[in-house]
Amino acid sequence: MTAPTIPVFLNTRAGRSPATPAALRDHFGDSIHIIPTDPQSLHEAVARAASAGEPIIGIAGGDGTMRTAAAALVHTGSALLSIPAGTLNTFARRNGIPDLAAAAAALRAPRIVSVAVGSVQDQVFLNTLTFGEYSRIVRKRERLRRYLGKWPAAAVAIVTTLATLQRMTVRLQADDQTRVRETPVVWVGLGWGSFPLLQLALERRSEPDLEVVLLRPVTKRAAAATLFRLARDLLRERTPLRDAQLEVLHARAMVLERASAATASPDLPAELHGIAATAEHGIDA
Repeated sequence: MTAPTIPVFLNTRAGRSPATPAALRDHFGDSIHIIPTDPQSLHEAVARAASAGEPIIGIAGGDGTMRTAAAALVHTGSALLSIPAGTLNTFARRNGIPDLAAAAAALRAPRIVSVAVGSVQDQVFLNTLTFGEYSRIVRKRERLRRYLGKWPAAAVAIVTTLATLQRMTVRLQADDQTRVRETPVVWVGLGWGSFPLLQLALERRSEPDLEVVLLRPVTKRAAAATLFRLARDLLRERTPLRDAQLEVLHARAMVLERASAATASPDLPAELHGIAATAEHGIDA
């Protein structure tokens, strides 16, 4: 009897993707059938496959693709096979799948693991959320991307945003404590060490939690200097990142509210939970 093939939804617009249909067939052989899918129809297509009872569903794309697929697979009986085919592939790499070869090996010897997910206003996220000036950077980058390409556009967006850095006052309620901070950026990640190389640490609790990182500086010059130092240390691979101007908190759940109108960010208030983890939402090598 022929073994059933695994459906693999290939994001046709994933950035810098090495996962062409030919490359997927080279690594996976006849164990998969490839379904080219555009981002707009991905959620519905993955949800249909899960409803049809597919035990494993492959997703070839970047972090945005994985987030869309995870939103369709949460609370289903289908497992997600992450096939890195985007630009950074943070989710896949964090779960031990850095390339196509590792994804194929994971499928040959499947081991279902629990992968933490978070939610913000009923929207699933897998890696991180960032509020404040980062949203301005992303919007500028996307406007310039068609003319400059992703990374040149990102560089221009970062420089121009730092030149006009805006601060916001936020009220953070986490683990029954309330903190008020003035900051340009709030970083929210899943689990200890989610902030890029901030700490060499794994989960410190039996259940996943949220890691919240804020910039302490209250002046534009100090905030810009801190962001410059962090970018410099990342480029020079100085790890783990440590900076006195970073405040790091951990909590099982949090509510973040904007306490002033001094920011253009539309994302607040937001209620975040880092406790939704199920055993069928990931495959590790």
